[in-house]
Amino acid sequence: MIFIVCSTAAAQTLTVDASKVLCRVEPLIYGAGAEDVNHEIYGGLYDQKIFGEGFEEPAPIKIKGFRAYDEQWTVTSGMAQLQTSSHGKLIYTAQQISNGDVEVEVRMDDINAIAGFIVNVSSPGNGADAFNGYEVALNARKGSFVLGKHQQNWQPISDTQMDFNPLGEWNKLRVTINGAKLTIYLNDELIKEYTDTNNPLKSGYIGLRSYGGSATFRNLRIDDTPIAFEGEGPSISGMWTAIGEGEFKHDDSQPFTGKFSQMIAGPSGTGLFNKGLNRWGIGIQKDERLRVSLYMKGNAGKVQVALQSADGEKEYARTEIEGIGTEWKRFDTELFPNDTDPTGRFTLELAEEGNVWVDQVLLCTDSYPFRSDLTEAFRQEHLTFLRYGGTMVNAREYMTRNMIGSRLERQPYYGHWYRYATNGFAIPEFVEFARLIGTEPCFALNIEDNPEDVLAMLREIEPFQLRYIEIGNEENIGSSARSSYEHYVERYLTLYNAIHPVYPDLKFVNAAWWRPGEVATMKYVFDSLDGKCDFWDYHPWTETPQQAKEIEAEIEQMKNLFLQWNPQTTMRCAILEENGNTHDVARALAHAVMLNVVRRAGGFVPLDSPANALQPYKQNDNGWDQGQIFFYPTKVWMQPPYYAQQMAATNHQPLLVESSCNNNSNLDYTATRNEAGDTLVLHVVNYSSSAKSLTLNLSGFGDIRSIQSYSLSGTSEGENTPGRPTHFAPVESSVTPGKKLLLRSYSYTVFVIAAEGASGVLLPPSSPGSGEIYDLNGRQMVFHYHIPSGIYIQDGRKVSIK
Repeated sequence: MIFIVCSTAAAQTLTVDASKVLCRVEPLIYGAGAEDVNHEIYGGLYDQKIFGEGFEEPAPIKIKGFRAYDEQWTVTSGMAQLQTSSHGKLIYTAQQISNGDVEVEVRMDDINAIAGFIVNVSSPGNGADAFNGYEVALNARKGSFVLGKHQQNWQPISDTQMDFNPLGEWNKLRVTINGAKLTIYLNDELIKEYTDTNNPLKSGYIGLRSYGGSATFRNLRIDDTPIAFEGEGPSISGMWTAIGEGEFKHDDSQPFTGKFSQMIAGPSGTGLFNKGLNRWGIGIQKDERLRVSLYMKGNAGKVQVALQSADGEKEYARTEIEGIGTEWKRFDTELFPNDTDPTGRFTLELAEEGNVWVDQVLLCTDSYPFRSDLTEAFRQEHLTFLRYGGTMVNAREYMTRNMIGSRLERQPYYGHWYRYATNGFAIPEFVEFARLIGTEPCFALNIEDNPEDVLAMLREIEPFQLRYIEIGNEENIGSSARSSYEHYVERYLTLYNAIHPVYPDLKFVNAAWWRPGEVATMKYVFDSLDGKCDFWDYHPWTETPQQAKEIEAEIEQMKNLFLQWNPQTTMRCAILEENGNTHDVARALAHAVMLNVVRRAGGFVPLDSPANALQPYKQNDNGWDQGQIFFYPTKVWMQPPYYAQQMAATNHQPLLVESSCNNNSNLDYTATRNEAGDTLVLHVVNYSSSAKSLTLNLSGFGDIRSIQSYSLSGTSEGENTPGRPTHFAPVESSVTPGKKLLLRSYSYTVFVIAAEGASGVLLPPSSPGSGEIYDLNGRQMVFHYHIPSGIYIQDGRKVSIK
């Protein structure tokens, strides 16, 4: 028996019996979740330096006679359009109305949109409720008519269920205004008469408003007079900027892909420039070749493309493209910059007078389609599992039919997080990337996808030997109605019954939102999918160590329910998103605790992947500020959760052994070892503000040869910045056996203890195949695993993994 003591604060004793194996530790619990949210992919991992490649972003122009508030409105084919996940107002400032009829057709483009008229408007400003007036709107999600009053606030009047087309279809609203008396019609049917007698608003401007989501408006009329939506200024797609005084048209009449192309007309030198994501600038490296591909047509026979400084004063490379004709054609060229500039721009200019239409512009390095520095950061994390999913897959246009074939010729789609999403990086690229960095890939499908289209895509990615697939993402999260779950089961089985006969070895993940309080509904889903589903995806909130610790009881409850419903089931839990709003030290410790929870689950949770894998610096569209890898155009650095995952994955051992502590206050731990029993790893999380000392009471283990400590610690809100990219990073140290083992305050520490004679880490036995063994209720199943590079011992032989 071995005692190792350290002395700082009040001593705690951690007792470990390395001879008592509790269960196997699953090797695929070291995952990450990738999703095109906050531009993780488009603008990030996808090695496409142009942002706005397909000119799908609307032209940000002023609308004649109107004033926009909150967000930019655009005009497309005579329609006023607001693209938002927040809110926006468009006020007609040419006249005020106290009596008359106003009419408009409105289309909700987002299920969360509440859109329609605001009337008798005064004192408008930026802010959701920054105006006085009455709101006459339709709520897409609820399918209801909403009437309310604003006096720099929100005063609901009525919210009534109505029969109308809630999403993607046109609905006509008409309001007869007679001072503070409103008579309201929906699709030419009278639905409401209302007279305000409490501080009434008797006159003002009219306007259009959408709250919570995107909407489009057309055919606005005041009495019998049509009010046109006419843009003022150059018509240029939103991520591009004009060069020169030529003619520009954001053209929806003849796109190559998507809905728009960009027309440029004028003398030589007229053109556009692009500065990448958020207009941060394009990273240009001296002598690094940049490849250019684009589609063009027009009567200007040639154009020039160039790399320049942000202001255009310096030029680093230029080349000419000729042979443009009247039909769309792809052109490819190269640029070799003669200097380095972290914030450059890409330009496209006419080389002679005329016009040209352009679409699908690609600027990339030789590592395309994956950004090389981000790829290396992924590799160094030593992940074993990578998931591609999230709310992006719930977008109506997220369909596999648009994800195969030439990347530049795939149709873009109306994304959930970004409305003008690219399919240049799609599921096939994700699977290729996961294999490139040595992980097991798993991706989610839109449940409404066509089975034949899914099979076509699966055939394309067969060389990558996919083993895991998820049907849906967080389905039914917005509704606990039984009918909602029934629809999910129907769609799951439709896709499963098409895919499984062709790919019988695929493991399937069900994405119905887990509601333990709705036991009858959960049992219905379980009974419907048992035997056709290997895992039930569960997304816990794990922003702090305390929250992560609480998840243990929920996982145990899920396991008990599964076995209660069917003692012979093989369905298990997969945590494909650990979620939170942060990327700080607290979040790192929370994940370390979560891994301990998963290890203690005895194999019931074989897959675990925290969100999100990466994030552009200061780019956050939704509050989930939880990237592990941070980047901007020329720099990559890691956040504390990345290091916690790296520490855990690098020091994986296959067997969980018995451990206990006499005082668990603000402490979480597990002990694992290799098959030979000569390497022991302790994963210890101290989430208190004080350092701790442990007395290690170790039995069932040989004489200690060495102890290595890897510790990540800091303030709970500590995060890394471009100026201090490794301020919160692991510190490695050697500990002399018999001397101190220190747990710093607010820390995750991995202690690697090697016995005399240990030489490398033991691999699982080579038989019975290529996988670990998991035993649920007395039955064995085999699954595959990833092995990081290094020297290992397998079946008594040294094995080198590269």
